[in-house]
Amino acid sequence: MIPHSRPSIDQQEIRAVTEVLQSGHLAQGAVVERFERGMAAYLGLTGGVAVNSGTMALEVALRVLGIGPGDGRRGRPFSVWEPRRAWSILNRRRFRSMSI
Repeated sequence: MIPHSRPSIDQQEIRAVTEVLQSGHLAQGAVVERFERGMAAYLGLTGGVAVNSGTMALEVALRVLGIGPGDGRRGRPFSVWEPRRAWSILNRRRFRSMSI
């Protein structure tokens, strides 16, 4: 098998993962909050939100832009799947405002 890529994991990454595992908060918690604040500061923003996937990031972006059910969309027929998936998720769910 030809490897796609070889991970480069050192002790710093191992310690960071261990910290999260031992915290008891795999999806939220202090590490995620530090990441969100750090990214916001790096980008010069007052806040931010971490999500679990690129599809969810696209859905959040659509909501922030005020795009929802009933709004038109355009796309190329030969494009990546994620924008279409985010759009279908957005239209399948009851549209509610998000406090970000």
